[in-house]
This record gives sequence, structure tokens and C-alpha cells, in this order.
Amino acid sequence: MMTKKLDQLIIGATILIIGLGFLLDAMNVWDFGQLFQMWWPVLLIIGGIGALLGSRDNWLWATLFIVAGGLLLLNTLDLYPINAWELFWPIAIIGVGLAVLFNSSSSRMRTSKAQRSDVVAVLGENRQINDGSEFEASKITSVMGGAALDLRKANITKDAIIEVVTLWGGVEIYLPKNVIIKNEIMPILGGVENKTEQSTTKNSATVTIIGQAIMAGVEIRN
Repeated sequence: MMTKKLDQLIIGATILIIGLGFLLDAMNVWDFGQLFQMWWPVLLIIGGIGALLGSRDNWLWATLFIVAGGLLLLNTLDLYPINAWELFWPIAIIGVGLAVLFNSSSSRMRTSKAQRSDVVAVLGENRQINDGSEFEASKITSVMGGAALDLRKANITKDAIIEVVTLWGGVEIYLPKNVIIKNEIMPILGGVENKTEQSTTKNSATVTIIGQAIMAGVEIRN
């Protein structure tokens, strides 16, 4: 809880300072625009630190953001010449590869193959439907494709985890109304939308959704 509040404090204070800076610049009090043009990569570093404080599951992308911000800062300070887009694409691809290799969900929850519903979609579509069997974990990987996991009929009696890694793709997750949903996906130039309407009790199982959506969309539905 403390790290969550610290995460919000850092991001909120950063946005406030930037807003005040541009306000003073518009009032011709302070030339904030020139300063921002030189130091904007610090935002990537702050974003990486905030993501790391928000959830340890984001350590991979948080580290990549901090490294990218540091390299871009060297460029804006004329200490090391580099093109921003030339840097972004390799880092994004490396990040997706590492995210697929390091299955963080497997370390958090050990499950048998019968209790898993993994989905992989690369340059295509893949839809998996649980017909009522017990469910505890899933890994969804989508690269320039569409992946869907339908758990509306699944038997979810224990806390479960779904890990999502998507690049230039789309992911749809369908969950029953009797589970608690905890969304911890980190969108990077992408979006996550929760369209569910839950009806839960204090004894309901929790489904935690983690991972990254890079220039991709994730929808959670009933």
C-alpha cells in the first residue's frame, strides 16, 4: 500500500510540476519549453521508477524505461548522439522477447497443465474456451495477432492469475461475474479496458491479470 501511494505521489507531483512549468512559460515568466526540450527523457526514468514501485511484476519494462530514458538524456545533453526511434523499436522487441521468456506468473503460482489455459497468437487468431474445468492460471501471448480466453464457464474456486504479453495485437479476456478482478496490466502506448459487471462476495476468488500491452489493446469482459 505504501509503495502504491508513493507511486501515485511521484507521478502526480511530476505532472503538476510540468503543468506549472508550461503555465509560467505561457506567462513569459520562465522559459520552461527550452528546459523541457533538454530534460524530457527524465520522464521516462520517473515513469520506470513509478512502474517499479507500483508493482514488482513490472520490473522488466521499468528497467527498460529507465535505461532508455538515461540514453536519451545523454543524447539531449549532447553527451551521446542517438536517434530516439532507432532506440525505441529494438528496446520494444527485446522487451517482448524477455517478457515471453521470463514467465513471471509461473513463479507466483504453480499449476498443473490441466488447470492452465494458455493462448498464443502470432500473425493470426487463437481463441480458447474453458468448458467448465478447474482454472488457476493462464499465459496469453499475442504478437500482431488476436487472442481470446473465455473463462465464463470455468470453475474458479481459488485465486487465479492471467499473464498477458501483447505487441501490436489484441487480447480479449472473458470472466464470470462471481470473481474479483484485479487488473495490473502495464499499457505502453496501448490500452486496457475493463467492461465487466461483477457480483461478488467476500468469499469470491480473485483473478489477477498482469503483464504488458505494447501498442496493443486488452479488453476484459463478462
